[in-house]
Amino acid sequence: MKVGFKRERDKRERWMPVMHGLAMMHGMDFFNFAEDNVDLENQTILGEYWDVGKGDFVEKLTPFSEIDIISDSRTWKDFGVRDQLRQAGIITTWVNLGGKTKVSRILQGTPLSGSFTQTYQMKDIAILEMIEKYGEIVVKPDDSSFGRGVRKISRLGPLFRLQLGDKTETLTMEQLLEKEREFKQQKFILQEYVHSRTLAGNPFDIRVYMMRGGENGDGKWVGLTPIPRIGNAGGLVSNTGVGGNANFYPVNFLKSEFGGAWQGIYEDISRLAYTLPRVLQRYYKSPLTMLGLDIGIDRRTHQLKLFEVNGSVHRTQYKAELCQNHINIWKFLYNRADSARLL
Repeated sequence: MKVGFKRERDKRERWMPVMHGLAMMHGMDFFNFAEDNVDLENQTILGEYWDVGKGDFVEKLTPFSEIDIISDSRTWKDFGVRDQLRQAGIITTWVNLGGKTKVSRILQGTPLSGSFTQTYQMKDIAILEMIEKYGEIVVKPDDSSFGRGVRKISRLGPLFRLQLGDKTETLTMEQLLEKEREFKQQKFILQEYVHSRTLAGNPFDIRVYMMRGGENGDGKWVGLTPIPRIGNAGGLVSNTGVGGNANFYPVNFLKSEFGGAWQGIYEDISRLAYTLPRVLQRYYKSPLTMLGLDIGIDRRTHQLKLFEVNGSVHRTQYKAELCQNHINIWKFLYNRADSARLL
């Protein structure tokens, strides 16, 4: 089996030698590549292979016909490249979930409907109606990543407060309606605001990665170690891409924040994480293989709220877990495709 790994943002990740070593241990021919190294005309990829003797990467040109799987994510600059790889018969791992509002609509009417943060498109509900319904709301781009562009709006008597990052401004009714018109011109969504904050007042969520590889590629969903992410005081989001910090001790974090209730919350997180993939899969033709769940915990009720579901796993502090589960996913997809060829 030959597997190509599309490097994120055209950078060679520091943990790539680990991935190469694991792949070789499992009998895989593995290389990584940048998107610009895909030659669609000649149907080749200039990839980097790990040379054990040299202890470094060596470049090698590989025809599409020799590649079984491309391990990728949503970071393609040109999705046409990815589509042509698929047309050439190469399996790709990323499935487009379709944005936050699509996932929200899917979960409506399922047992998980109450777990997902209530999400609306701007055309479906007015900002004022949302504020009346939830008191405080969040406005953000539907395709946002790394917590960018997230705004919070709350009412202050006849006025309104809009927060973006650590900056706030006070708006009149007329100014709020003008902001609403600006948001409608772009692809923004509205969500209820969840009081997922630490005792010290910092925003936080629990990032849970689910990967469908099981043991040795049997296709079962496996959860990576949950990672609490804590944002800056006064900020809105906990994403590490905008200044948040990861906590490597989820049990200790929950104990310190929720006392004796920690175990029930931890079990709820696990139950939600393992139920969601099976529910979502019913609505997608291609097999889902990776999901990133951002789970908030309402400080007042201890209720879990899914902020977001991503269709890829591109960054985690637990590199060994990540690498091994990538290997198992590739085995699962290869075996699945091989079985289909035999039918």
